[in-house]
Amino acid sequence: MTDREFALLLMEVADRAYLTTVGEDGYPRTRAMLNLRNPSLYPKQVELFRPHRKDFVVHMSSSPASAKADQIRWNPHGCVYYCHPTRWLGAALIGELEVSRDADLRRALWNDGWEIYYPKGIDDPNYAVLTLRPRRVEGWSGEGRFEFAVERA
Repeated sequence: MTDREFALLLMEVADRAYLTTVGEDGYPRTRAMLNLRNPSLYPKQVELFRPHRKDFVVHMSSSPASAKADQIRWNPHGCVYYCHPTRWLGAALIGELEVSRDADLRRALWNDGWEIYYPKGIDDPNYAVLTLRPRRVEGWSGEGRFEFAVERA
């Protein structure tokens, strides 16, 4: 299995993803997020992510008023980390983040039950999409450390 295949597999089996942004004080902030690339947890998103197998683009939901969204607007550099902690396997996608309120993307990412987070539904003004466009992936597999550049679409 190539490093790219390994990273994609890990993205699809991890039960969550960890988003790291940079605070205004210059220090990292990491939090657990829903791993919408995991098809067993979020089958509706399979088609959304299928075209992103080469560019490794990641989409997540959040409030545009959240601290993480503010941090992304202040400094777009960030990371999304996927791991299998009991086996010491991980892949960090490193690149630029953006906050989007694009209606088509919000619709494609929406999941039933999210009304608990966004009471007004898919059109809730407090619902946005965070997108990471990675430049590189680095991590650890059973074969050791790996790193590779990501192809841009």
